[in-house]
Amino acid sequence: MQCRVAVLSAVLLHLPAAPAAAQYPGGSGGPSRIAPPPALGVRGSYDFDGGAFGAGVQFRYPLAPMAEVSITGDYVFGDTTGGWQVNLDLTSGMMLPGLYLGVGGALAHRAFLLADIPTQPKRTKIGFTVLFGGTLPPTVRSPVLPYVEVRWTMVSGYDAQAALALGLNVLLGEPPPRPPRRRR
Repeated sequence: MQCRVAVLSAVLLHLPAAPAAAQYPGGSGGPSRIAPPPALGVRGSYDFDGGAFGAGVQFRYPLAPMAEVSITGDYVFGDTTGGWQVNLDLTSGMMLPGLYLGVGGALAHRAFLLADIPTQPKRTKIGFTVLFGGTLPPTVRSPVLPYVEVRWTMVSGYDAQAALALGLNVLLGEPPPRPPRRRR
């Protein structure tokens, strides 16, 4: 049931994202948003289901002004459900600047939950992820971007697991220029 709620929420939250590309019209009337440079950063996380903290890294590579590929890796400290997880996600900006939604795949080595009981021994499984996050809006020109993400990982046959991540990304290039102001 949690898996269906997470996927349905992700789809509904992403519906208003399509018109956001036209948010900053260029001189010719078309969109002129510029994709940010790649970014690399560190993150701290909390696994709600295992009640454990984790640490990791993130690399973001823009594909277009509103779409990025994100690779994250986390190590979760904890005796019960602790382990590691690597994610490959495609994220897309939403109608509100700074917010994004993503889906992707996960490779996780941990104790998975089945009816809220951790499986033992730890296992390595491939799963599906849905995430919702926020960072500074594109109007803020900063080489360091803090972010927050909520991620649900679903593995067939086990309960969906939720985690919260807080991190800092450093841009590996010049921040994009501010969008032009509209004249009235």
